[in-house]
Amino acid sequence: MPRNQAVLTVEKPSPPMRFAAFGAAGALLVFALIAAGVADGRDLGWERALLLSLREAGDAADPLGPAWFEAAVMDLTALGGFAVLTLVTLLAVGYLLAQKQVAAALFVALSVSGGVAISEGAKLVFARERPDFVAHIVETTSMSFPSGHAMLSAVTYLTLGACSRARKGAGACGFMFSLRRWG
Repeated sequence: MPRNQAVLTVEKPSPPMRFAAFGAAGALLVFALIAAGVADGRDLGWERALLLSLREAGDAADPLGPAWFEAAVMDLTALGGFAVLTLVTLLAVGYLLAQKQVAAALFVALSVSGGVAISEGAKLVFARERPDFVAHIVETTSMSFPSGHAMLSAVTYLTLGACSRARKGAGACGFMFSLRRWG
């Protein structure tokens, strides 16, 4: 081999990385199976059973549990809402720009914007109305599949987590996840 030729070495992934890869592959498979059912217009009977099992018997408008629990779930759900995710993203990008970390700010902005585009595009492709057999606690006008809350929360918070991990929690994106270093 010539002396000035680079050699590429590949390390064996660590057990946590293998676990994460298998988990991601499994989640993608489950998504693909559900998406196939939605695309075919099939009735997802398990969805109806699950949603109704979380409601008081005989009253599909009343979720299980006391009123304080319903309020707590609504608060947690708001963490995946468009307004909160937009605020978190703008704060992260603003902080990164203030720290003169333009590349990291661009990475966060483009990642989240790309996630929004993919989510909204998928909603247009699947065009699945929200289930009408239960009352909705929070009214929304977008299609039901894929879940914008789930997808955009994952994109936003995982992007910030990856950015924080890449920077070892110091500086870029680290302000959002500095508490994780206390554990």
